[in-house]
Amino acid sequence: MNDYPAGVAPSITLVCKLPGCTDAPKLLGAYARRVIAGKAPTMKPRPAVPGTDLCAGHHREFTQHLQEMVTIIPQLHMSVLRTPKKELRERVQTSGVSDGGALWNPAATVALNNITEWTGLLVTRVLDKRPLPPPAISTTNRARTIETTTTEATHGLTHHTDTRLALAALRLHHARWLSSYPGVGVTLLEGARAVMVQAYRALDAQPMRRITLRATCGFIIESNEYGEIACEGTLYGLVAVDEDPRPTSIVCAANPEHRIDKPSDKLWLDIL
Repeated sequence: MNDYPAGVAPSITLVCKLPGCTDAPKLLGAYARRVIAGKAPTMKPRPAVPGTDLCAGHHREFTQHLQEMVTIIPQLHMSVLRTPKKELRERVQTSGVSDGGALWNPAATVALNNITEWTGLLVTRVLDKRPLPPPAISTTNRARTIETTTTEATHGLTHHTDTRLALAALRLHHARWLSSYPGVGVTLLEGARAVMVQAYRALDAQPMRRITLRATCGFIIESNEYGEIACEGTLYGLVAVDEDPRPTSIVCAANPEHRIDKPSDKLWLDIL
């Protein structure tokens, strides 16, 4: 446990603490083979890796999720704004509606924001909690002169590292340290699962036709001694393709979680 802050004690659990963990194989054929071989599963949680809260399989799963996030980020970026089919482009070009032909997937924007935020939490934990090894000192003899070189250790991360690069570094250098962190590993794995479920759902979400509105987002993002600070992001009206032309929602481009669902006709007409 030298790799953890002073005072962090190894986990003493004997079985994996992730809810739902079981030694039963997921495939029916694998289950049958174990029964035939006289090694039927006990239907109990798998043994935890000593000193940690997770079994070996769930440690591997956490690392896999980090790699999946690296892969899915470009797909989410491509899904945020799509080029509509030719017939839709031609139809909206004559409608006089600004930006009416753009197909926007706000769920992809939310998923990207959450991946970025979650990755930032991991980076902060590594930078704040993982002790660095002492500097490496090497000596070289050159022409009867001894040169000493000191190399400072780093985590390979900063708070400003690009999200994909940070995820790659976390997977390569810090994944097992994170998932093995006593009392934290289970929460981190559950968080990784939730982020990935949201990301895959966002890729499957039906994109909406967006309409630029003559207003900015009034969602209050901060209050201080000088008053309230509004988001002021661009607002879009979302209209389902080939359906009711009235907007289903008014959504902020800066943060799609700032939204008004089923806006009234008066509000819609005031800002169109």
